[in-house]
Amino acid sequence: PTPELIEMHLKHLVRENYIVIQKAVGNYCGMVDFFVAGNFDWGCSSIHQFNDNLEHTWHGRKDFKVTHVHQVEMITLEKFIDENPHITQIDYLHCDTQGNDLNVLMGFGRHIGKLAKGVIEVYAKNPLYKNINNSLENATAFLESNSFRITQLFPNDNYGNEVNILFERI
Repeated sequence: PTPELIEMHLKHLVRENYIVIQKAVGNYCGMVDFFVAGNFDWGCSSIHQFNDNLEHTWHGRKDFKVTHVHQVEMITLEKFIDENPHITQIDYLHCDTQGNDLNVLMGFGRHIGKLAKGVIEVYAKNPLYKNINNSLENATAFLESNSFRITQLFPNDNYGNEVNILFERI
């Protein structure tokens, strides 16, 4: 929901079958602070604040600095699907919500069965953000308890701090 990114990169893509919705996605509905990092072009802006001492666990990264904060509306996928009843199945979800991916899945609520497969990003060690539940262990437990199996894990950074989890419905 970074306004600058929407203006620069997404607004011109709007078509009948491509809609930009400037909201955060999570496991509850409401207004949240959105921490914009860098010059709004780096992919680490989040509803979560950066952890302390990242220079020791994420060597060489200089983009973990918040430049400004603004309020955004957060919605659950359960509410979004309720408001869009023509959505009967989601074939593939690619989720990279900067420390919030597990909450996005939890936010499916009673519609979790409509999701066939996807990929989420979680931390394996040294979380980038403070006070998040987005760990590999928690995500694995959630996926397994909701009838998904993990088909592949692969690291998302040179230090093994984050991994992508590919999953599919059993």
